[in-house]
Amino acid sequence: MKCFLPLFLWLFSAKSVLAQQPKLPDIIRIGGIFDQGDPSSKAFRHAVKLVNMDRSTFRTLVRTTVTDTVLEIPEGDSFKASKKVCEMTAVPGLTTIVGPQSASAANHVQNMANQMHVPHIETRFDYAPQTPAFSINVHPHPSVLGKAYADLIKALGWKSLAILFQTEDSLVKLQEVLKLPQTFEDVKITLRQLDLTTDDYRPLLKELKKSGETRIVLDCEFDKIQDILKQAKEIELTSDYHAYIFTNLDVERLELADYKFDNFNITGFRIVNTANPDVGEYVKSWSQAYPGHNRGKNHPLYSANALMSDAVYLYAKAMNDLGNVESIQTDQLNCKGGSIWSGGDTFLRYLKNMEFSGITGDVYLDQNGHRTYFKMDLIEKSRDNMVKTGIWLPDTGVNYTTTSLERDAIVVEQLQNKTLRVVTAKNTPFIIVKNLDVPKEALERLSFEESTKAMSLILSKLLLQKSNSNTSFILFMMANMEARIQPQESGMV
Repeated sequence: MKCFLPLFLWLFSAKSVLAQQPKLPDIIRIGGIFDQGDPSSKAFRHAVKLVNMDRSTFRTLVRTTVTDTVLEIPEGDSFKASKKVCEMTAVPGLTTIVGPQSASAANHVQNMANQMHVPHIETRFDYAPQTPAFSINVHPHPSVLGKAYADLIKALGWKSLAILFQTEDSLVKLQEVLKLPQTFEDVKITLRQLDLTTDDYRPLLKELKKSGETRIVLDCEFDKIQDILKQAKEIELTSDYHAYIFTNLDVERLELADYKFDNFNITGFRIVNTANPDVGEYVKSWSQAYPGHNRGKNHPLYSANALMSDAVYLYAKAMNDLGNVESIQTDQLNCKGGSIWSGGDTFLRYLKNMEFSGITGDVYLDQNGHRTYFKMDLIEKSRDNMVKTGIWLPDTGVNYTTTSLERDAIVVEQLQNKTLRVVTAKNTPFIIVKNLDVPKEALERLSFEESTKAMSLILSKLLLQKSNSNTSFILFMMANMEARIQPQESGMV
């Protein structure tokens, strides 16, 4: 019998250790409240599905299944939002609430979640400096976004610009830009608000054209940008001399085919990290789950969808890490008050301390649960696409990643089939009038090339040979720099 005793003791000891190991419930529940028609509800469901099924991608919650409860409310209806929270808590096991996007309803959900000690994860633009203790937000913080746009304007060297904005929220986002006249020498800013009662922005755009301003910052909803662009083209605000900064994080989702041969510039930022290898798998799985749903707001990399995916992944990662260290249980909650989730404080701590590489880049939160440090790609219009030309970080600002050769190639492409009018004046040794023994009448009929020795002409021809473009030059000999080009002519260098 002696030979069996050590084995028995070892088995008993192992069983005791296993019984004491941290453990999550077999099933945990996350709730999502969405405004009716919000496409990010698809992203929420899809992300939960990936957490449960695609272990190779997410590598989390191997022994636990996440179930989702998705409820919809009329946009901005805080009363309905509170009713939906009560529906969620009627079923045991709720561990987190996500959404909604509308501010009034979201604020109501914040307070109810805080009262029950249930973490509340948001993905919306929210400039509130303070939020209830149990709310966190994976959306880039507006104050830091504002710094990004101010850094971009300084990098571009803009000294004059017009801001077209939709609501007062825009001015909050652009506070750092509005400070530029005090902090960045000689910057002039003009503010123009879009008319919210109509989709016809032509009167405002005509005013803008009349002002002569060619550098424009546009801050508005994604759904309005396409109409504004179309009307801007009608009014001839998409010429080679016009440059736009779009503050919307989804510039890449715009349809630019109609502007392929318009050489106006569009610059913006994207939060999606396309260098993350998981992004390709995420897009592929989305296409399989939602065939045909891959344009505009239904694109898997539309920022609201990408942020929603990262919100669910944040939840799963934090829950997984908690389960590796501590045991946790779910409780029956009462939305009317008087009950709190016993594990809520612990789980909130893990959520705030979590760091991971997500669809929208590296995700980590500050002590207030805000996302105040993040990287964005700088993107610019090239024909009918938006291409990456740099990166932005809060501590280093804008850094271009394209080489000088790549940027020169873009310029050369834009110059093809263009006529540049080079205006110059007599200036030895650059422009020398030839000493020709011909009558005055004949001299006046000679071309610039025939009557002068022009270094600028030689350089221009060399540039043409370098660029392999079809560009031609028309040169005017001027006694002074007063313009002799007709108003309808463009392309003066």
